[in-house]
Amino acid sequence: MNFIFIFYLIGLMIAVFQDFKRREIDDWLNLFLFFSGIAFLFFSGNVFLDSAVYIAFVFFIFIACLVSFLLYNFRFFSGGDAKLLFAISPLFFNVIFYISMMNFLVFFACLVLSGCVYSMIYAGVLFFRDFKKTKRLFLLELRKKYSKILLIIGIFMFLVGIWNFSFVFIGGLLWLFVVLFSFAKSLEGASMKKRISTRGLREGDWLFYDLKIGGRIFRKNWEGLSEKDVLFLNRFDKKVFIKDGIPYAPAFLIALILYYFSSYLIGMIFP
Repeated sequence: MNFIFIFYLIGLMIAVFQDFKRREIDDWLNLFLFFSGIAFLFFSGNVFLDSAVYIAFVFFIFIACLVSFLLYNFRFFSGGDAKLLFAISPLFFNVIFYISMMNFLVFFACLVLSGCVYSMIYAGVLFFRDFKKTKRLFLLELRKKYSKILLIIGIFMFLVGIWNFSFVFIGGLLWLFVVLFSFAKSLEGASMKKRISTRGLREGDWLFYDLKIGGRIFRKNWEGLSEKDVLFLNRFDKKVFIKDGIPYAPAFLIALILYYFSSYLIGMIFP
């Protein structure tokens, strides 16, 4: 194992600890990982002495930044996860730009895979931990009007499938969507709903409901509370509900390990 891998491995372990403890990853850690990675590239091989390599590095970092930005704005990642992806991007750089992009894509594939498996396991643990409450909310979601409509459409698709089997596939997808959406909503209401005082709110916290306090209305949104919002709300002592999301940093740690061994195996097969 090389130094840069071990360095990022330790850094992600710290990120996992922070994510589980506070549901946020400190900006100082992301900045430290990013600039330390650049320093390692600079001192390990003098790669930036060639202007072409320097330009390739800047372009690669720009792409990594753009991908992180898009993942956040399309709501695939939270702000902390997007920053973490960008922070470890120097790990994937190679003097050959094509290899840099392939490294980044391989890691991203590992991240998607590990994220899916990890999220399913974590959600399953939460489901069985609060089984009675989650089951009740799940059944309530299935009884809602939009769920019933989609399920009826799904049944209709199954019937039409007698003449064209592709409709069976569409109906199955509709049923799967209703079940997964209802499961997610019930899990959110049962296990990801946390009641705290406004004095304990922090920047980035997600409100579960809109909040009216001190003559102002704070809307629940993807960006979460701003620093200005938190300073205002900390003046009061009122109980509010916030969303306690799934800590996603462990997926990065698992993906890094998968990436290292997948790269090692590829190197053995194609030396």
